[in-house]
Amino acid sequence: MAKSARRYPSYVNKFFMKRADIFMNTIVKEALGIEHYWGRVEFAPGRGQIHLHILAIGHDQAYLKDFYKAKTIEEKARVVEEYAKTKLNMTADVGPFNESKEYKAYIERPLTSPLRSRFCETSNHKNEYLWLCQDCMIHVCNDYCLKCGRTKKGPRVCRVTGSSESKYGKEDTDRFQARESAGILEDEKGIKHFEMKRTFSTRVVQHSKTLLQAWHGNCDIKLLLYSLIPNIRTLVKLRRCVGIL
Repeated sequence: MAKSARRYPSYVNKFFMKRADIFMNTIVKEALGIEHYWGRVEFAPGRGQIHLHILAIGHDQAYLKDFYKAKTIEEKARVVEEYAKTKLNMTADVGPFNESKEYKAYIERPLTSPLRSRFCETSNHKNEYLWLCQDCMIHVCNDYCLKCGRTKKGPRVCRVTGSSESKYGKEDTDRFQARESAGILEDEKGIKHFEMKRTFSTRVVQHSKTLLQAWHGNCDIKLLLYSLIPNIRTLVKLRRCVGIL
């Protein structure tokens, strides 16, 4: 199959675009309530396969009023958390299951990976969700995510978790920090990130259960936060410029 994919890239591209188009117009628009979106397809052989980057605007924006009315970061985080859970079905806390590199679950796994099947072909969606998390939503540091600082041979920093390794090449970075409640954190560049509550899963990347089980592959999701209310006229002009559907 891998050889055929390299030999006939036009068929691979046609299949991916058809699947992505159906996915965006059904699951993303209807199940998650996305009204407008703009997407870009990226071909990255080093990452395994084609993937799609989407910038989306939700239909229900009533929660934004509560977000901007909130006076403290804690209140804002609670508003965003409610939206993330109810509208996007997001989570960062899967449960107390094995997150090791070997992916040995505490429940018996099938012989084939769940990535080879579709949602409609699965009889136990609860177990399937755990297997999907183990196969494509766990972050383990490697050369892809670790970046060097000013000194090329010094300890590298993970651009996902923000932690550094003890020595160059060790790849022994810290996991995601456990959190008793959701929060809005600011990184070294001054960019605000929404972090969901996590008490068990310190290696699982926060994600949407709906997206993960519908696509049956890696689906990262991030909410864009603005300190000030964006100008609506500017957003309308932006939509016209980039051709948002």
